[in-house]
Amino acid sequence: MEERRREFVNALSNNTAYGYMADRYYEFTKEELKDIVLECLYAMSRQDYPIPQMIGVKFELMERWELD
Repeated sequence: MEERRREFVNALSNNTAYGYMADRYYEFTKEELKDIVLECLYAMSRQDYPIPQMIGVKFELMERWELD
């Protein structure tokens, strides 16, 4: 468990977290996935986070989930 967590944290540093998570999401517990999502959302909600990127995430999810 700790090794997987370290690998993901390293993937964040190496800008490879998207691919790492896409390939290995099923190895994480629900609690670990919750932690990752919450930390990402917290970072996005900070005042210094670029608004266009946050809006980009919104539109990507709308497209993926086929929301109008």
